[in-house]
Amino acid sequence: MQPDITFEIIGVLTVGFNSNGDYLMTAGKDRTIKLWNSLTGEDIKNYSGGHNYEITSLAICNDNSRFISSGFDSSIVLWDVTKGSVIVKFQGHKKKVNSLNWNFTDTLIASASDDSTIKIWDIREKHPIDNLTAAKDSVVKVYSNTDQYISASVDGFIQTYDIRCGVIYTDNLKSILLSADIGRNGEFVSSTHIDDILRITNRSSGQIVRAFAQTSKSQDFVTPCAFTSDLKIVIGDQHGEIGVYDINTGPSKRWKGHGSQVVKIVPHPTNPNVFASASHDAVKIWRIK
Repeated sequence: MQPDITFEIIGVLTVGFNSNGDYLMTAGKDRTIKLWNSLTGEDIKNYSGGHNYEITSLAICNDNSRFISSGFDSSIVLWDVTKGSVIVKFQGHKKKVNSLNWNFTDTLIASASDDSTIKIWDIREKHPIDNLTAAKDSVVKVYSNTDQYISASVDGFIQTYDIRCGVIYTDNLKSILLSADIGRNGEFVSSTHIDDILRITNRSSGQIVRAFAQTSKSQDFVTPCAFTSDLKIVIGDQHGEIGVYDINTGPSKRWKGHGSQVVKIVPHPTNPNVFASASHDAVKIWRIK
């Protein structure tokens, strides 16, 4: 299987697509953020000077005018896309920030961290307006859905914070979690675990609706996973292989996509394609049919 596009850059730890998927941003070990044309692979613009350590998360706002980045320095940086300049830097987390998410109106940012907290930021303020502390371990994923924030943490808990009602709903997957993604407007959570089981959880009921044994053992490597736009789950492993799972029938496709460990998989926002980066290999976009 051949990739649609190959981007000749290594050390990428995170990627963010714009709203229609025509452009993407990459960042990682070199602390530089790059803007690319996702259709041609053209390198358009570089952004630097915002972080002192590796960058682990990116998110572009819905109107594509700004983006946020975070990393090992525990800060969150808000950037102007066109000017290439830093608008504001948010400080408040005590450890690495793993995941970022905009709300639908581009006014609030959610950040999830190794310090076991989720912080909510108003882009007009330099300090968090809310601090969600129900998690007891590193939070690897956060997603905002109207009046709710959904998170997944390493100890295997999925938590839904209903801000409007002031209620927290908790689901225990009973296995150490390596990675997670949240699909279809928060309806399902996919997660990979140290026991090499891919779990699909219906968030409304809290029930694990599917559980698939992974063909490649994780051996304590983080196994990234992501939902595509048509609700397939794509995972990567330490051997550079990529696997596709149908939510109803299980494994459907697997191939050797990279020459080293796959560290990040991100779905295209409008089609079933996915972006994959590897620890010592080029970045590639794959067409998931």
